[in-house]
Amino acid sequence: MNRRSLILSGLTSSLGIFITKAIGILYVSPFTQIAGQENTAFYSYGYTFYDFMLQLAIAGIPVAAATLISRYVAKNDLSMMLMVNRFMKRVLFIVGIISFVLIYIAAPWIVPFIIGFKASSASYDITLIVIRFVALAMFITPVLSSYRSFMQGMKEMRIYAFSQVLEQIIRVAFLLGVSVLFVNVFNFDRIYTVYVAMLAASVAGLVAIVDLFIKERRIIRSLNIDESETPQLHWGLFLREVFSISIPFLIVSVLSNLESMVTLFGFNSTMLALGVKEVDVNILFTIIMFTTKKLISIPHVLALGFSIAIIPYISESFTLNQKTNLRNHIYDAIETVLFIGLPMVTGLFVFSKEIYYLFYAEYAFVGGPVLQISSIQTLLSVVSPVLVNILIVLQLRRKVVFSLTMAFLVKLFIFVPLIYLIGYQGAVVSSIISHIMLVGYNLFTIGHTYGFNYSRVRSRLMLMLMATLSMALVGYAFIFFGWHSIIYDTRVMTFAKLIVSGGLSLITYGVITWFFGLPQMYILQRKHKHASN
Repeated sequence: MNRRSLILSGLTSSLGIFITKAIGILYVSPFTQIAGQENTAFYSYGYTFYDFMLQLAIAGIPVAAATLISRYVAKNDLSMMLMVNRFMKRVLFIVGIISFVLIYIAAPWIVPFIIGFKASSASYDITLIVIRFVALAMFITPVLSSYRSFMQGMKEMRIYAFSQVLEQIIRVAFLLGVSVLFVNVFNFDRIYTVYVAMLAASVAGLVAIVDLFIKERRIIRSLNIDESETPQLHWGLFLREVFSISIPFLIVSVLSNLESMVTLFGFNSTMLALGVKEVDVNILFTIIMFTTKKLISIPHVLALGFSIAIIPYISESFTLNQKTNLRNHIYDAIETVLFIGLPMVTGLFVFSKEIYYLFYAEYAFVGGPVLQISSIQTLLSVVSPVLVNILIVLQLRRKVVFSLTMAFLVKLFIFVPLIYLIGYQGAVVSSIISHIMLVGYNLFTIGHTYGFNYSRVRSRLMLMLMATLSMALVGYAFIFFGWHSIIYDTRVMTFAKLIVSGGLSLITYGVITWFFGLPQMYILQRKHKHASN
């Protein structure tokens, strides 16, 4: 694949992720209105647990499948490609069955660790049902990933991205449609909306599987493969390849998600031990781990979408031992993420209450400050995966594992003390501290290994920070003079006012960075890279 195709594929995939994230944000507001904030907590328990278990169950296997399929297609060994595809589908099907059985059986023991041992029996029963719906989704999603890995290996990234969007649309449509039907038509208890929401993941997964199955068969037929031919496969060598590709991804993926598990299994127990009411604990967990996380996910996708294109250049420069180009490409990746991420994070920080009120209405005076603190974590967690990817490309996987392990241990050890010290905000502050350690260590590792001093990054970062500070001052001026009022404004008025205040703040950032020539530098660098194709 040439550079332009690789970049286009990366951006196409990022676009699919961005659309699914956008839909994922927009559905939360009507869903919380239907389910109620107190019930949404049970959905957030299942959502967080499902996300981690999915990474644990399948991380690396779809990547290995896509890599091997792509390799045999490049060799024009289509019969072998077909055999690999079928084998990996069987593997992921078995993984799905095992995941379903284990989670379903273990659910009664898992639930107390999530909701806290002091939680009520009613909360236990509801969460138990939610986790068992997660078990069903854990059977379907690995099968879905097996079809997506085929599309990825065949470089059919448009089909891959469409599948992501289709799944999200079906999930949200089913979730909201059936929830309204249950609550407003059949007058069911609002807790049933949570069960519907968990079931929606399985329904959407099935629809996406059918869509990909049809498209996969069409692609295979177009290749005119002799399916009766049985190629010889050296199983020992093949399995060694699968493990060598999948295990590193599995380790990195699991370590990256362990931080969420600390909050999932530690937050409720700690807050209940402090004497906080169970209903308040549920609401706080929802704000920290669900509604706020939805809002901060957009900067992740946008920043990573623009930075993903630089990774192939880093890989090429590393392979050819071009140290000057390698340094410049790494600087480009870091600076691009900062240039895009800083204004977004600043907007979230300055207008946190207004943004939270716009999307969720309820509990904006609690959710706003949480979003404000989380925006700091957002910038760090946007930079962090870019640095991790760079370290992996530079063959520094052991350093990645070490840094992620240290970040997890830092979070684990300071999580409870910080909550005891400063309250529920300690859950977010502990993540900020662990991410500072992670980003700092990874920057040091890259710089120390290759002799980079980041002088260019530091000078441009100072200019970005000047522009960011000016942007923040403009935003705070609107707030100081009473432009925003979430007490008296409707959500429509808040949206209109945010367009004005947020827009002028963003223009301030754009004008100042343009004055210092930052956007022009990145445009010239991108043109130079394309010209070198």
